[in-house]
Amino acid sequence: MKIRSLLIFLVVCFSVGLAFYINKRLQKWIQPRKSLARLGFYIFSAFALVFIYAFLLVWAIAHIFPLQ
Repeated sequence: MKIRSLLIFLVVCFSVGLAFYINKRLQKWIQPRKSLARLGFYIFSAFALVFIYAFLLVWAIAHIFPLQ
């Protein structure tokens, strides 16, 4: 059971690092400091990223480690 918990922890850590990288690229592409419209689009994009990423992470963990 400890190996399973460790693997889940490593998957979550990897996904957090990947989400951080995606967010930095999103900031670089949208450049939210230039205008209010860009800021609104960035906020919408960040919320979408969080919801989609959380869904995919839970889905992946549930399929990699099914309930017993």
